[in-house]
Amino acid sequence: MISQPACYLAVLLSFALSTQATTYSLTDKWVGKSFLEAFSWEAIADPTNGRVNYVSQDISLAQNLTYASDSHFILKADSTSVLTATGPGRNSNRIQSYKRFGHNTVLVADINRMPIGCGTWPALWSTDVSDWPTYGEIDIIEGVNDVPPNAVSLHTTANCSLPSTVPEASGQIVNTDCNWLTNGNSGCNFASTSTNSYGPAFNADGGGWYAMERTPEYIKVWFWSRQDSANVPLDVKEIDQGQIDTSGWGVPFAFFPNTNCDISSKFAEHNIIINLTFCGDWAGNVYTNNGCPGTCVDYVENNPAAFADAIWDFNSITMYGNQSPSGATATSSITSDTEVPSVTSTIGNTDSTSSIESTSVLSITTSSTETSESESTSITYFTDPTSSVMVMTCYPPAATGSVP
Repeated sequence: MISQPACYLAVLLSFALSTQATTYSLTDKWVGKSFLEAFSWEAIADPTNGRVNYVSQDISLAQNLTYASDSHFILKADSTSVLTATGPGRNSNRIQSYKRFGHNTVLVADINRMPIGCGTWPALWSTDVSDWPTYGEIDIIEGVNDVPPNAVSLHTTANCSLPSTVPEASGQIVNTDCNWLTNGNSGCNFASTSTNSYGPAFNADGGGWYAMERTPEYIKVWFWSRQDSANVPLDVKEIDQGQIDTSGWGVPFAFFPNTNCDISSKFAEHNIIINLTFCGDWAGNVYTNNGCPGTCVDYVENNPAAFADAIWDFNSITMYGNQSPSGATATSSITSDTEVPSVTSTIGNTDSTSSIESTSVLSITTSSTETSESESTSITYFTDPTSSVMVMTCYPPAATGSVP
């Protein structure tokens, strides 16, 4: 016999597990000089074949290409040197967090300025540097040659894609196949509908905030302009609160569900990377199409003053974590001889526009006083992360499972 209390308990347990997903606590706060301790400067050859020379932290500080005060962190490109065709590229920075971050984490970046200029290719992104592309890449901010808007992209191995429509996102889908071996490694992408999300317009409006949430079920990215400060969630703006709740942040402009992509296996722990390169595989290939003068390499080599505004200026980057387990099995000692073939429950505030986003299964073991045997109740629940709605069905019998 399947117990009615067990089914109700399963409903309550599954609801409790689901509601943990949007609340996170502060784990790391990088402001000003703390970036110098949290990141390494990667003096490496550019993997994207740019006309750049990535320098060490010591050289960057000595040449004033890195500057940190108590409240600001700045990364710059060299804007004084004319380069030779046979010499190294333009000095710039590629920095990488020592710490790595996995699922159930949120990044919030408060940025005043991003690098601009023809030939520039700035990015704020994350990946498993030691094993790219096996465990994915997430481009939070990326663009070239001052062309807005910002594009958020995923790059993965095969068998990961976006659905053709994603109503949970306000941005526009550009490509659906995330496989790095297709479409010239353009990945799957959302373009923001805000022209001030990237480039000169971003800087002119005083910058803004970007946030990225990672779970095994989805990856989301939001953008708020400094000019829209009144509508920015308080827990995004006030980094000393110590806790955030992404359920109050509204509709993200990028939403990558696990519908056609096993996010839990395609993405592992990532380093956070901030860099600025020039020309290369993307900025160089579309340089003339973007209305820039001459050729990309010639422009970068011979026009140092053009890169006086090729600057990253951060107020802060904060990282938040959720300690909820990625899987759980619940066992109950409730006894009952009341048979309940199935129970369907809906928890939360529903409306006609809510859409079901993911499906999970929770199993709970019960004992019967009549048979002295353990039986299982299985609960299938569907969650809509944008509205906290859960639709659940309990039914017997089922093998013990877990909540992913």
